[in-house]
Amino acid sequence: MPIRTLIDLGPVVERAVLVGAAHGGRGAAGRVEEHLAELARLADTAGASVVGRLVQRAAGATPRFFIGPGKVTELKALADAAGATLVIFDDAFIPNELIFMDGETEFAAMLVERFTSYHRRSYVCKSGVGDVLIGAAATVAEYNGVEHASHIRDKLVEMTHLNETIYATGIASSYQSHATKSGAYICDDMLANVCKHHVTKIPYEMGRLAQDLAGGLMVTLPSAADYCHSELGPLLEKYLKGREDVPTEHRRRILRLIENMTLGRNAVGYLTESLHGAGSPQAQRVQIYRQMQLSFKQHLAQQLAGIGVAGSVATDLEEVIDGYFARVFATDEPN
Repeated sequence: MPIRTLIDLGPVVERAVLVGAAHGGRGAAGRVEEHLAELARLADTAGASVVGRLVQRAAGATPRFFIGPGKVTELKALADAAGATLVIFDDAFIPNELIFMDGETEFAAMLVERFTSYHRRSYVCKSGVGDVLIGAAATVAEYNGVEHASHIRDKLVEMTHLNETIYATGIASSYQSHATKSGAYICDDMLANVCKHHVTKIPYEMGRLAQDLAGGLMVTLPSAADYCHSELGPLLEKYLKGREDVPTEHRRRILRLIENMTLGRNAVGYLTESLHGAGSPQAQRVQIYRQMQLSFKQHLAQQLAGIGVAGSVATDLEEVIDGYFARVFATDEPN
């Protein structure tokens, strides 16, 4: 039997059993029938096939099994017999203590900020990919025989400077971390956002510099099939050779690596994902704006300019400084 007949290439269709719980007083049974009819339509819209239904009538939900242990056993038997892959409850009960945010909206912004702080700081990992790209750019310059040219070195220095900027802000965010009341440490939110915002720009410039150093051959390079061709192969080997002591294949491979990282499959992770991962650029700019403490900086400038700001710098700092700058200058944060 051909193998293709053993593989179902059609879309996966969930086989659903619908469960309704008629809890409460008079009229509950009628309502649950209406709900199950609506639930069947929703399941069909979602692409599921309804293969069974079960209704439990009781005064209320049981603490452990919701529909009661007897109905759970009945439900399992029904699901097994119908080959069900999905059970949908019309009125699932979730204890309040298991709800992650049970109306506690006052913590929503803080949760988002803390999550994005960790996530955006983690984009320091892009500097590791950048190290590989710098190495590839330096290698192709060497294979092209121009590694000692001053403008080539300058571009490699620029790539390194950009890459270490990402690394430095990520590490600084961790160094400026602070303990929460639980004892867990959270990295500095301002620097985490600065780190990620660098990542939305710097990899693109590093990719441009790597392409500049690679030259146009990176995108006009013949295919591997051409190199394997009995007539074309020897000609390509001869005319695409760079330095005498470097095999043409090595030159091809390093060019393909740069192409892959800046234009090909891995450019998705190094470039596009760097732009939109952990929030698009404007998301970081919003957080940076919220934490940049313009009034504090204005206060400093006004004092230095002698614009009628009373009190000593140290005293006034204690009154206006908080958050990021409080940690940078090691002052006591206000109560």
